[in-house]
Amino acid sequence: MYIVNINPVAFNIGQFSVRWYGLAYIAAMALGWLYLHKSKYNTFTSKQINDLVTWIMLGILIGGRLGYCLFYNLPYCFTHPEEVLMIWHGGMSFHGGAIGVMIAAWHFSLKHGIPFLEITDNIIPCLPLGLFLGRIANFINGELVGRPCNMDWCVIFEHYDFIPRYPSQLFEAVGEGIILWMMVIIIKRRTHVQGQLSAAFLITYGVIRAYIEQFREPDPQIGLLFFDATMGQILSVSMVLIGLILYARTVYPRVPPHGL
Repeated sequence: MYIVNINPVAFNIGQFSVRWYGLAYIAAMALGWLYLHKSKYNTFTSKQINDLVTWIMLGILIGGRLGYCLFYNLPYCFTHPEEVLMIWHGGMSFHGGAIGVMIAAWHFSLKHGIPFLEITDNIIPCLPLGLFLGRIANFINGELVGRPCNMDWCVIFEHYDFIPRYPSQLFEAVGEGIILWMMVIIIKRRTHVQGQLSAAFLITYGVIRAYIEQFREPDPQIGLLFFDATMGQILSVSMVLIGLILYARTVYPRVPPHGL
């Protein structure tokens, strides 16, 4: 049995504390920026990439926080509106961040005249890297813990409680980070149809997340919902359905009537 007692603060600069969670966000954005500059698949200019990464960063932060408030803690945020944008208080939603990224990509598409799905296909490979780093930071913080278990390799989060639990954050780091990234790279090399990589990401992430959620402790303010599913599973199944619709549209595109 491993006891997790890692200091969430990486280092201090005077009175300012730099946390591993914040460094994970910075590293993810830096790696995404570097990937887009080095990728041979996109045709974005250097200035466009800088603009895109800036909007994506805002989409992740604002969307992730608003998504958490909307999906996971609406009553509290409704009665404490001053805390809605206080990201440093904790509480971010991947699904909300994903919506924020889509809005940022849509804005970038309109601004630069680049097809929306071309943009999403190019930024998709960056997302698993950020997910991997984020889940490792969750493990360090001892948050989003797993459900109780009785296996020898389960962990105890000292700052949470002293109950042995699944290291679900590490499960997600492997599934949503490493495995998802490998699948994205394989699919990206084999398909040249615009939108199929985005569809594959939505489907694959949704399936992986929905499966791993069974090892993760439900959010205490929500608990289990329909059919004993967590909010994360419901949102992930929704991603799968959207991905399937998008994939069907890429395989069977609508043909306009004759004369149009």
